[in-house]
Amino acid sequence: MVQKTNSMTHSYPWTRLIPLILVIIVTGCSRSCSPGEPPRPLDITAKASDLNGYPLNPLLGAQINGALAPDISSLSCIPEDQGDVDDAHWYTWYTGKDSCTKYHVTKNTGNLLFGHVNWFPVTVQGRIYWEGHSVDEWGEDDDYTFDIATQDNALGSRGRTDGAGNALVHCEFDSDEAIDPLLNSDKVEDTFWWKQFKYDVDYRNLAKAGAFGPHDLLDGLEVIAIGLYSLDCYHPCGVELHPLYILAIHLHPDLRADRWVLFAFNNGNQGYCGTNRIGLDSNNGANAAYNGFDEQYSVLLPLPQGASGNAPELIRKDVRVLLGGGDPIDAVAPKYFNWSFLAGKGEKLDFRLRYPEQQKHGDHYVMMGDITLDWGGK
Repeated sequence: MVQKTNSMTHSYPWTRLIPLILVIIVTGCSRSCSPGEPPRPLDITAKASDLNGYPLNPLLGAQINGALAPDISSLSCIPEDQGDVDDAHWYTWYTGKDSCTKYHVTKNTGNLLFGHVNWFPVTVQGRIYWEGHSVDEWGEDDDYTFDIATQDNALGSRGRTDGAGNALVHCEFDSDEAIDPLLNSDKVEDTFWWKQFKYDVDYRNLAKAGAFGPHDLLDGLEVIAIGLYSLDCYHPCGVELHPLYILAIHLHPDLRADRWVLFAFNNGNQGYCGTNRIGLDSNNGANAAYNGFDEQYSVLLPLPQGASGNAPELIRKDVRVLLGGGDPIDAVAPKYFNWSFLAGKGEKLDFRLRYPEQQKHGDHYVMMGDITLDWGGK
């Protein structure tokens, strides 16, 4: 890792290709495959998509019959030249019969050597664990880092597993972009969950043995996460969700007091290994064209067992949004945050943030929330 430089907005034209995404999900092949063609090792397959059109709990092409893929850095298709490659060498990532993928992956470089290979956004479900904070004052990139033990071993390889051999997917976002702008406040009386989490990261970032710390607030909780499927090839190559854009973390399962904390931003860098900002665009046409100014991102909180089957009541809804800069405002209004019940499925949450390509350099659009639902039932 190296020091950060100024970042630039980076938007991908493929994020608006709705018909292509639908074909991928139906056929079970990655975006890079032709119908009937087996996926390459780093292509992905997905049986379903989420409400945004992103592949849901995808498997790598190298996960034969759902088993874990080999350690990514050991794949023979990974190009030998891991330096700041020129385009002539870069093509080996996605051309030729022995390439790792047939999708036209992009690269994001940092101040040292080439660092990130980027595919597209995906959604995973699983259990989340705090990994650490690379503190800016120590010459690092100020990222918050997590591991997610993914449902059905999504994006799983033998290079990253927990003690039981289950897949772990590494996730990161820059706290300068996604934490500090909304939470840097001196209001000590503020009991907002994310404020408590940031305090524990900053002052109680201790091992699990401690009485306090981010591990105690987070580890093992159910999570729904949206991030950019990518490889960080500086460490060496391994799968990451980086940037990690959206989180819905299940703090307290309870039919009558079901508590979730929420996090969303939509334009982030990839640390010292990839300094360009990368925008999150929806693959759902209705979301992308929501109002001409904002991109809408949706998360489905699943219907709990034993629920009444009717729309839940939101008995707590503390949701805050930062719109470019200044002070956060209440987001609980249809303009920024909204909710609706999908019968037989669960509660749909909508986050609305300015289109990444319309954000100015240095703008930060961030939303965080703490909500509690009463689902009815026994």
